[in-house]
Amino acid sequence: MVWWIYKTYLDILNCRFIDMHSEKRLKSIPTMAKRLAERGEEYNQIKSEVAAAARHYNTCEDNINPPVDYPEDFEW
Repeated sequence: MVWWIYKTYLDILNCRFIDMHSEKRLKSIPTMAKRLAERGEEYNQIKSEVAAAARHYNTCEDNINPPVDYPEDFEW
C-alpha cells in the first residue's frame, strides 16, 4: 500500500526533524516539505526496503514498522 510507505517515510523524516536544534528545524521546513512533495531517491529507497522486508518476512508492507523511536519529550 502506497500510503503505508508514505507514513514510514514521514516517520523517518519526523524523527530526523525532531533531532535538530530548534533554529535548524525552522530553517529546514522548506527542505522537509520539498522531500515530502517530491518523494525522491530516499523515498524510493525506503519503499524498496519495506517491500524487501515484507517479502523476507512473508507479510504485507503494512506490518513493517519504520526503524524509528519518537522521543518521549522534546523542545519545539
